[in-house]
Amino acid sequence: MRFSAPKFVLIARMHARSAKSSASFVFLSFFLFFFAVRRAATRLVYPIVLLFSLTFLARLSSL
Repeated sequence: MRFSAPKFVLIARMHARSAKSSASFVFLSFFLFFFAVRRAATRLVYPIVLLFSLTFLARLSSL
């Protein structure tokens, strides 16, 4: 099973709706980062850029 961009968006949106504290948000960010690196070891640049842009947008929407 491949870990694709739509799954990133879905996970980030679901978490942005249910985020209660910064600690859980930071934990999810590190989890997604680790998972993306593990799954897409040959194509690291796209998942990393996508992760940081999504975390930034989710952080803005949860304020």
